[in-house]
Amino acid sequence: MTLRWYNKCGFYAQKHFCESEDGWMDKTNLLVTAARLYYENEYSQNQIAEKLGISRPYVSKLLSQAKADGIVAITINDPNNFESAKSRALREKYGLKRVIIIPEGGEKAKTTAFGAAISRYLNSVLKSGDIISTSWGNSMYRCTKNLVKKTDLTDITVVQLCGGISNIGRNIYANEVLQNVSQAYDATPYSLPLPAVVDDARVKKVVCNDKNIKSVLDMAEKSRVALITMGRFGHDNALESAGYITYDQVEDLKVHGAVGDIWSHIITSDGEICDPDLDSRTVGIPLKKMLEKPHRVGVAMDRGRALCTLGAIRGGYINVLIADEAVADFLLGEEK
Repeated sequence: MTLRWYNKCGFYAQKHFCESEDGWMDKTNLLVTAARLYYENEYSQNQIAEKLGISRPYVSKLLSQAKADGIVAITINDPNNFESAKSRALREKYGLKRVIIIPEGGEKAKTTAFGAAISRYLNSVLKSGDIISTSWGNSMYRCTKNLVKKTDLTDITVVQLCGGISNIGRNIYANEVLQNVSQAYDATPYSLPLPAVVDDARVKKVVCNDKNIKSVLDMAEKSRVALITMGRFGHDNALESAGYITYDQVEDLKVHGAVGDIWSHIITSDGEICDPDLDSRTVGIPLKKMLEKPHRVGVAMDRGRALCTLGAIRGGYINVLIADEAVADFLLGEEK
């Protein structure tokens, strides 16, 4: 059944309902009910169809949609850390410590899978007393919302790698990322209450020498585990959106080979700093300090981040890669 009406804004709307043994239910409830019967109660698809008064092919469609919408998230706990052929090929090609490839899927299911993969890796290497350093941004926020909690660790600290105050009031999720990670690991969070980029290198030197700011930067440098995203470059990049660089600066940086940023440092596809002057005004731990960390986890969620991911790998800034199929195929040279 489809119920049709005009909503409060005057636009035509409709809502789907299905009749079952339990009465009429809307589509979302139907998806949840079918998923619970199949995955929790171990009903067959034929049994679900009979119980809900729908066809078996429609049950199959509902179960697929439940996974695509993130209602169902399947986690495989692999005690042997099985590695797919593609992951192994990518790891060996670039000399990485670990590669985890996330299959394509619906947006909710994909971010849930990324969160679970990040959790599995972090939970395999974290020790009580560790410091986790992290970048900010929408992708990192969405991934860390889906972290799987591990409660047997104590005295964990999470700290920002770079400044995280937007110039124009746009949310770059700096505090939210810290909150997500600290909740997952019962950690103590430390923010870096500064812009990502300041106007003058001398200003950066002064503020970074402040004892309070310096203590946060020192913690970020000492962290054993770093969690970063590779940002795409163009006019939708985080630094321009946050008001740190202008449209014209983006155009100029593109001419000079910019492919994206890692914790606000703009790099080329070779992993080099694209603009030394801009980088001298960027607040955060230097790129070279990342090389000292044993666990440098890079997260690449879409094809637009592939070139920056390549630069991050070539520069040695990441040694663990969690990426989707599109990024993995690009890095393996298999992109169609």
